[in-house]
Amino acid sequence: MAGSGVARLLCGVGLVAVAVTACASGASTAPTRTATGTSQPTPVTASTIDPAVQGTPNLSTRGPLPTPTPSPTPTPAPTPFNIFGVIEAQLIKSCASGSPIPAAAKYTGSGHPVMELMYGGTWELNAFAVDGELAVGYPKPIQLVACIGTKKTVKIGSCGTYQESGTGKVGTLLRYHYLMNITIRNAKTGKVIKTKALYGSTPSCSGGFTYYGDNPPWRIYGSDPDYNKYVESFSK
Repeated sequence: MAGSGVARLLCGVGLVAVAVTACASGASTAPTRTATGTSQPTPVTASTIDPAVQGTPNLSTRGPLPTPTPSPTPTPAPTPFNIFGVIEAQLIKSCASGSPIPAAAKYTGSGHPVMELMYGGTWELNAFAVDGELAVGYPKPIQLVACIGTKKTVKIGSCGTYQESGTGKVGTLLRYHYLMNITIRNAKTGKVIKTKALYGSTPSCSGGFTYYGDNPPWRIYGSDPDYNKYVESFSK
């Protein structure tokens, strides 16, 4: 559970030859790499404990058990919201059901102003557009609506069997990455222009890493999807 993990040195015996040498010789330090997802806790300093079972990769840098990973919380836009006749309720309906927004600008020309909404049980408008302008008082007629779904975790596969230093527990280490489903809609017609299953980075089984869980199977995670960068590509 959160806060109950004990930080120790990770020795990847059986996966990385350098790590095997370090563990066998009782080296006092080993490089670690922490997944960069915004939901991951900061690892604490590792200490050295030799593997208890020869020939089995040794886990030793454990983070506290993470809480479920909600989608990033958007900053609600203040009211009233009325951009060239488009109001917030219409943008929400566009994401929820594909409703057209007659007052929106035609999707044409170069430069496509886009409003970004995120789902966290309900659709909410971000206070800032992807170009950095405030949503309220946005200086351009809206052409596109970006609907960003809840962040999910997706299992990639197993890194194999490891032993945890100190406890001697043996179990499987699983890899996960994060997923956000994004739909880009033509604001005026409500039609879908593009859907994208956007993944974050994929964590590596090799080298040092921070893992999670008090008992196996343990887990490692990649970073969050860069949804802002993806949405911004449609505004140009």
